[in-house]
Amino acid sequence: MLLPYTSDRRPTRFPAATVALLLLTAAVTIAETAGDHLSHPVRHGSFIALLALVPAHFRPLNLFTYFFLHDGFGHLVINILYLWVFGAGVEEAIGRKRFLLFYVAGGVIGGIFQTLFALKVLAPAEAVQPIMGASAACACLIGLYAVRYYRARLAFVGLPFQPQVTLVVMLFLAVEMGMGARSLVIGAAVDGAAHWAHIGGFAFGLASGLMLGLDSAARRAYLTSDAVSLLDRTDPGAAIRRCETLLVKDPENPGTHRDLARAWIQFGDREQADAHYT
Repeated sequence: MLLPYTSDRRPTRFPAATVALLLLTAAVTIAETAGDHLSHPVRHGSFIALLALVPAHFRPLNLFTYFFLHDGFGHLVINILYLWVFGAGVEEAIGRKRFLLFYVAGGVIGGIFQTLFALKVLAPAEAVQPIMGASAACACLIGLYAVRYYRARLAFVGLPFQPQVTLVVMLFLAVEMGMGARSLVIGAAVDGAAHWAHIGGFAFGLASGLMLGLDSAARRAYLTSDAVSLLDRTDPGAAIRRCETLLVKDPENPGTHRDLARAWIQFGDREQADAHYT
């Protein structure tokens, strides 16, 4: 599995909610694992019985707890990396409260998807298999991130180049859909992963990003960035066209008026520049 560790789109403020989730998830997994080795009343098996999502013994509360459990430290590290890379950007885009809400909702939706498929479609053995891990919640973040930062590039461990997030998302979805379809044919997930939970979480995140208008916010942000870049390269005519396109969508944006004024000054039209500065 390719593991992302950073993005060329760095957050401009400290992602407190993302870090809090990282610490909480790590703490639960450490307690879960340590309980299997230490003389303590709460043991590993008790954690799984209490918090994991088991379709055959469905309890609604477990939809909110299963994504804090992990099957060992390797599983934890994978999800921690995905949460860190995608969570920080999503938190900045939609705010801390909504970020936490969508993270939990993505986990819940993914858990419901996997439970329904395990009970209705997959082999009976899948229905008694505990579902654990933050993958569905992280898949929701991937969907939201892809809508808002579709031009971002991601760095992966061992990969010599940084692919664009749209390519990563297409590959992620193709693999998950392929493995999900395979599980329908053979009645089980060969690799033990809850692929339908990942698909459910991702689809929810993608739809939520479009519903929140993150695609429009992304277009405006990239138009602004391109206009500033053109100004820096002293191409005022192209910068003016970019800024005017932005003002059609957001006529009162002071930052765009400022950039347009700078472009008109470079173009040599002080009167137009003064109007936009004002």
